Amino acid sequence: MTSSDDGDADGLDGSASISRLRLTTADGHPSAFSSFSHSSSDRLQTQIRIIETIDQLKHEASLATSRLTQGTGTEEDAAAARFTYAKYLVENIRHLEAGQKVHLDEGMGLLKALSREGHADAQFMYASLLITGVPGSQTRHRPDYEQAFPLYLLAAKQGHADACYHAALCYEHGRGTGAPPDPISAVKKFRKAAIAHHPGAMYRLGMILATGELGQHRNITASVKWLNLSARFATAKHPHALYQLALLHENDPLSLNGRADPDKALELLRRAADLGHVLSQVRLGHLYQFGDLGAPVDPGSSIRYYSLAAQKGSAEAMYELSAWHFTGAEDPVDGSVILPPNDQEAYIWARKAAEKGLPKAEYAVGFYTESAVGVPQDMDEALGWYTIAATHGDDHAIARLKGSDPTSPADPRILAAVADVDGGGDINSSSSSGVHCDSHAGKMRREGLNRLYTVRAYKRLKNTVLERRNLRKAGGL
Repeated sequence: MTSSDDGDADGLDGSASISRLRLTTADGHPSAFSSFSHSSSDRLQTQIRIIETIDQLKHEASLATSRLTQGTGTEEDAAAARFTYAKYLVENIRHLEAGQKVHLDEGMGLLKALSREGHADAQFMYASLLITGVPGSQTRHRPDYEQAFPLYLLAAKQGHADACYHAALCYEHGRGTGAPPDPISAVKKFRKAAIAHHPGAMYRLGMILATGELGQHRNITASVKWLNLSARFATAKHPHALYQLALLHENDPLSLNGRADPDKALELLRRAADLGHVLSQVRLGHLYQFGDLGAPVDPGSSIRYYSLAAQKGSAEAMYELSAWHFTGAEDPVDGSVILPPNDQEAYIWARKAAEKGLPKAEYAVGFYTESAVGVPQDMDEALGWYTIAATHGDDHAIARLKGSDPTSPADPRILAAVADVDGGGDINSSSSSGVHCDSHAGKMRREGLNRLYTVRAYKRLKNTVLERRNLRKAGGL
């Protein structure tokens, strides 16, 4: 965190200088100096706490080793203490500003020694670090599957489910095995890890059986069984089965013997989202935005789930946050403002999504730039974004480059509804302009109509259409 600009400090008199050092401003809010001080203090306290814990764990490891030498301790206790110490070292190096290399070398050295002694947890952790590197380490790292794979096998032989799962991945992709991909060995290891209740292995086995990968025959019944088991044991690292089952409940009830359950789908998505699964967070953002799958229309929940996904880098979520900031959000019950419209935030989030290569966000940035929404109008830059979006296949951008009027980046069902209403259809009837709602087009228009009135960008258009309709009914048109 950075402190505030002190460039004008020399122009302050003595009393003003003193006021600058107050922990709060005149209106009671924390000052920049206060925030900076708290940040520095918190960082220092964290490092002190880590160093104290390192000293304590090192002492406990030394005592356990001494007891073993004296014949009053066991090899298991001594190894466990050393592993706990090594694990803490490598997991907390990222928080240390000094002595990082010393602690890194000590931690990796201990893990290597324990691996040679046959400690399964150490073998798995050391193998994983050989591939990923130590989080937060300032040293360059190159994945070393050749050293990691044998360690995974050794740990797997001792019943280490995680190691067995990673050995299966190595077999599947031919990494570190010294041979081409081996689907038969991969499936065997996946199955062994799945039997040991590893959620990632259960999920992978379920998907293999669903798609017929790795030389296996498709077996939907067995696939769903493994997916259900994986969902039962889901973790933050392995939440994928929850999402997959939700998709089945939503789109493929035949795989579930016709027992599709929208409520169950929502429950599975919420569980996956709570575990940090990005696709589930994006899906829930959509469901709460539009009230699909039996979910209530809840702008607050929609924005919250999109925000969680955007924090993890989801371009789709960033684009949807742009739309929410552009339109604003109101409580559907009492009409209170949940999120006020903010064109600057709308542009910022669209730009973030566009920089990740999302075509509709690239078009949105072009639209915002052409229309001066949250950014000064710049036709040359707008043209550049339209060109990029068109290159990526965005239909709105292609049409714009052909000379069509700019279309607000919105759900096409809303745009269909706009055209339908403008044609004189009755909002309250079950069909519009002669198109019945039991047809696909009619359903899309009806869905668009329901969504039309939740979007600020179209409120002005809605009012204009209603005024024209009322005038027409009154004989004024």
